[in-house]
Parts: sequence; structure tokens; C-alpha cells
Amino acid sequence: MFSIAGRSQFKCSGYLGKFLITLVMYLYSNGISLAYYSYDNYDSPITINGNLKKEELKLFEKDENNSTTIIFEKFE
Repeated sequence: MFSIAGRSQFKCSGYLGKFLITLVMYLYSNGISLAYYSYDNYDSPITINGNLKKEELKLFEKDENNSTTIIFEKFE
């Protein structure tokens, strides 16, 4: 067995277009991010994992049609 020390965990809510969503993200000390969001009116989490390198957080959302990358610069 092994473990990776966690760096942080956070949860936030906001709007995606007209729809209220909740985001939960776990960011580990090795730069790996495990995250998901869900629309508050539905109980279907959407995975958006990614990584943090040099203050740039990249999250990747994949579906059967394509892939979307979300980039946050100067992420601390």
C-alpha cells in the first residue's frame, strides 16, 4: 500500500451558464488533481481531473464526443 500526502481540498458553488453547480477538488502534493462537479438539480457527477505545474492548473473533461481543457493561470 502507498499514500500520497494531500495538499488541499475545496468545495465551491457557482453558475455554469444559467445552471447552479458544485465543484469538489482534491489537490495533492505531487500536482495531481482529482475533481468533479455536478449540476445541483441532477445527481450525476462529472469528472474533471488534471494537474498543477508551476502555478498553472489544467483540468480535463472528457465525454464520448470530445475533450475539453480548462486552464487556470497563477493558481496558488
